[in-house]
Amino acid sequence: VGIHIPKFGLNRNDTSSISAFATDVARAEEVGWDCVFLPDSQLRRRDTYVLLSAAAQSTS
Repeated sequence: VGIHIPKFGLNRNDTSSISAFATDVARAEEVGWDCVFLPDSQLRRRDTYVLLSAAAQSTS
């Protein structure tokens, strides 16, 4: 419990497939990145919650 200050973060404006995003996030975790940031928009990009769910499934 407490505040987690990220050391390295991945900020994505993703236009690739959901599986490609999940693979990229897993790869980022393997090399030491510790957070992912996604912009949210209803019309311009893939659903944020779908992408975050895919990232959660592919990381620890």
